Amino acid sequence: MAIRIQDHREMLQEIGLKHSVQISSHLGEIEQEADTILDQLTAIRAFAFQRDTEAAQESLVELTVALRHLVHHAEFVLPILEQQLDITDKD
Repeated sequence: MAIRIQDHREMLQEIGLKHSVQISSHLGEIEQEADTILDQLTAIRAFAFQRDTEAAQESLVELTVALRHLVHHAEFVLPILEQQLDITDKD
C-alpha cells in the first residue's frame, strides 16, 4: 500500500532527514516558485512565437521575480540539506 505524503514535513520524515517547520516551509515555497518559473518560461516562448514583445517582457519580469524568490529559499535550504546528506560542492 502506497503512503500518501501530505506535506514537505512528512516527506522529509519519510526519507529519514531531520526537518523543521522552516525547512518544510522553504521547500513548499521552492515548489511554488518552480511552478511559476516553468509557467513563465512557457508564456515567454509563446509570446515570442506570437511576436508579442510587451507580453513577453511582462512575463520576463514575473520570471525574474520568481527566480529571485527561488534563490532566497534555496540559499536557506541548501546548506542544511548538504550537511544532512553529507555532500559538498566538488568544484
